[in-house]
Amino acid sequence: MEFRQIVLCLLLWVPTAFSQSISNEDAHAQMDDLNQLIYQYADKAMVQISELEQALEQHSRSDITRLRLNLLKCEALMELGETKAAINVAQMGDAQAKLLRLEEARPYFLNCLADAHTSTGNLKVALPLFDAAIRLAKQYQQPQALVNALRQRGQIDTDTENFGAAIEDLRLALDIYPDLSTQARNWSWPPIAYIYGAMGNLFYVSGDLKQAIHYSNLAIQSTDVEGKVRHVLVRNAAKMHFDNDDTARGEQLLAQARAMMSQLTGPIDIASSYAIIASIDLSRGRLESAEQLTQLASSTFKSTNKKTLVMRSKRLLAQIKFAKGEPEQALQLMQEAIHQGVELKQFYDLVYFYQIMINHYADTNNYEKAFEYQQLQYQAQNAATDRLNDARFIQYKARLNQHDLAQTQAQQSISQHSQDKTTQLSWAYSIIFVLGMLLIAILIWYLINRSNQRYLNDPLPIDDALPTNQKLDAMLNSAKKSNSPMSLLLIDTGNIRQVDLPVMLDELKEKLREQDLLVRFATDQAVVVLPYTSTNGAEFVGEQLTSQIKAWQPDTPVNIGIASLQQFDTLPSMVRRASVNRLTKRKNVDSNNVL
Repeated sequence: MEFRQIVLCLLLWVPTAFSQSISNEDAHAQMDDLNQLIYQYADKAMVQISELEQALEQHSRSDITRLRLNLLKCEALMELGETKAAINVAQMGDAQAKLLRLEEARPYFLNCLADAHTSTGNLKVALPLFDAAIRLAKQYQQPQALVNALRQRGQIDTDTENFGAAIEDLRLALDIYPDLSTQARNWSWPPIAYIYGAMGNLFYVSGDLKQAIHYSNLAIQSTDVEGKVRHVLVRNAAKMHFDNDDTARGEQLLAQARAMMSQLTGPIDIASSYAIIASIDLSRGRLESAEQLTQLASSTFKSTNKKTLVMRSKRLLAQIKFAKGEPEQALQLMQEAIHQGVELKQFYDLVYFYQIMINHYADTNNYEKAFEYQQLQYQAQNAATDRLNDARFIQYKARLNQHDLAQTQAQQSISQHSQDKTTQLSWAYSIIFVLGMLLIAILIWYLINRSNQRYLNDPLPIDDALPTNQKLDAMLNSAKKSNSPMSLLLIDTGNIRQVDLPVMLDELKEKLREQDLLVRFATDQAVVVLPYTSTNGAEFVGEQLTSQIKAWQPDTPVNIGIASLQQFDTLPSMVRRASVNRLTKRKNVDSNNVL
């Protein structure tokens, strides 16, 4: 009888133990699929996340698995429009990542948290969070987090008409995207169609319809474009084609977008799509359809207490009423929208609202009223600009604080390293004390010999300082005259032994091009001048040199400053700017992966 009980227990234990041993691997495979499903069908993804949570309670004890599932939950909540819940999950996830010392997970939760604050218009909080996420993603080799942060920050810059910064972020995201599959552990990443779509939207807003349509087509033709992703891309592409006077293609895409409405399940997604299609119908003169869709959207926004969206739906309905020749109802709706905009401090929306009122009163020859709303528009524009400037200032201040912190940590690390070396060499000081007279004699002989041979055995890679200075000036002048880029790297050699420095500089020269110039600038600094090289190219060269220098100072960080040539620059000004903006990058000995 006892033998049968033992056999039965073993039969019950073996499947359980086996399922627990593979549960983490299976869970991550499911989460890879969930990552795509979140952007396509967020409601279905949320159901599967709940089921997986229950399964993990029974079969898994992995902190990483649970943490990643919480991250996907945060992303799903954002897709469903549950902003407050997403903020709670993101804050808890970031705190848990700190507690578990899983720093690589932090940029993902910071991305989700920043996205949530962006959706509420709180750019003061969102922008520094995106910067922190980008910094951590670079530090811990997380291209998936980096791509998502660059995409979302690029969208903010597009919305605030900071087009130069937006295109830089989005192009970098597209360049990095092929490297996502090389990441050691998957966490979360957006579909490439969203990055193409963001690039298309950037060109659309900036007025380049040809490029906007090009990137829109790339987005639609991407793999795994289903559900909400496809609907959003097709709907936006329809508007682009209408504005490009390609009515036939626009109508074709709009019909596809209408047909795909059934694939949207979240009430906010459905209502938002109704409102956007209504705006397209308004521009096409289909006023009855536009009014019906706007009323449906407004009803959903009211029931879900989305005050900002309710305000915008009233503005859209007012525009429809104006187009239908019902100015009294339109003015009433506009007054309600303006009142809500003032309460919610949505200054960018107010600028648009006031413009509608200005146009109406100008068309009806009521110039006094038009001027009154023009003054209100001016005030709203100033308030919007002040808010954006405050957000940018806080973002810039956070960057400076982080830079100062990095420099302080580097200095502390160098100081600690020096103290350790002093302790390790304490035995040498004892020998010096015992053999003082002998060592003094040897030292005197060494100094005399070095003085006599200084010019014969100069360790510097440049024999004559004057020709080198002339060559540097010539390179600067040539770059200015030809209006070609030129960058400068400032290398801290203070942690390299003087006897090793010439050998190291020779090795660095082998990494450079023939036209590049490497010189000693000071006792503890070297300068690399890179003609025809932009800032991005200089950063790439800096990363290559970092791995080479690291071999000579394995215990201390490598400090390289970067500066790019400006029209009125001199060599000293470039060196000063490179010194101020010196970058400290920590690299593992066996890692040469550059994000």
